[in-house]
Amino acid sequence: MRLKTIVIDDEFLAQQLMDVYVKRLPDIHLLKVFGKPKEAFEYMDTHPVDLLITDIQMPQINGIDLVNNLKTKPLVIFTTANPQYAVQAFELNVIDFVVKPISFERFENAVNRAVKQYQLIQASAAVIGGPYITVKADYKDIKIFLHEIIYMEGWGEYIKIITDTETIITLNSLKRMEEQLPIDRFRRIHKSYIVALPRVKSYSLSEVVMSNKAVIPTGKNFRQDFDF
Repeated sequence: MRLKTIVIDDEFLAQQLMDVYVKRLPDIHLLKVFGKPKEAFEYMDTHPVDLLITDIQMPQINGIDLVNNLKTKPLVIFTTANPQYAVQAFELNVIDFVVKPISFERFENAVNRAVKQYQLIQASAAVIGGPYITVKADYKDIKIFLHEIIYMEGWGEYIKIITDTETIITLNSLKRMEEQLPIDRFRRIHKSYIVALPRVKSYSLSEVVMSNKAVIPTGKNFRQDFDF
């Protein structure tokens, strides 16, 4: 699996360099390059990101504050011309701290660390994406087969998983769940909903009707990804 990656840097030449470097590496998929951290912050609120490569000194908000304010934190590589931020950066448990000017070899080494860490996280996480998922609810581990899931609803800090026979509430985020579910079977259609594609009976730009007759609204920020 390729890591979904975004780059943030307010300097145009640095943006170009990162774009070239990222595209040379087979283990990461570049989603976007941002010059304004605020735009990147808003993007990450609605799009799953595995790896964030960001400068530290930027207008509006610096990279450290940006990472601190993310609801769901991806793996992070900081790039900066100022080594003085190193201690502050590593207190956030970032993958690497790369000082500019950045050679491709140094950048590749940082990304390889991120890939290895991602693989470790995936290996130690609950089994998701296979024939079933395992979630914690009511102080126990519950196995839910993927073919039984109709949809999932974000509910504050929890997720409601609606199946053929029951509704299970587990402490998790839709964003984290979306990153791990198989994309050929599940789709985020709203900031508060993930649906099982085989369970969609009908749909329009404003709503989706599921196999249990539940009517779920569609979010305008997600419509470009509709492909039932």
